[in-house]
Amino acid sequence: MHEDVFRADDGSGSATQEPLPLPLDFEAHYVMNQEAWHSYALYRLAVNDVAERAVHRAFLEVLRNWDTLLTEPNLPQQTWSILRRVVGDEALCAARDGITAMPSTIGLYPAL
Repeated sequence: MHEDVFRADDGSGSATQEPLPLPLDFEAHYVMNQEAWHSYALYRLAVNDVAERAVHRAFLEVLRNWDTLLTEPNLPQQTWSILRRVVGDEALCAARDGITAMPSTIGLYPAL
């Protein structure tokens, strides 16, 4: 997983910047779960791009809260709950977009 987070400019003038290193245990968690998470998101959302976006969002949230999550007694349960919430949010957004795109002569669907 590549993050778009870079080290502060050190003034060297280099055009390329090195990404911040991820915690090794987070990288292991990502490698172990990425395929299963993507399969779950794809099953629920049915569109690969949306599923990838959901998994990426979920892993970013896990990364932001990694230190706190490590103190939880059941790390996999906590991270799966984050994924389920993010996938549910993506599904809700897709449903809203679908409703607003429905034709309506009185503007009912866009109003929803």
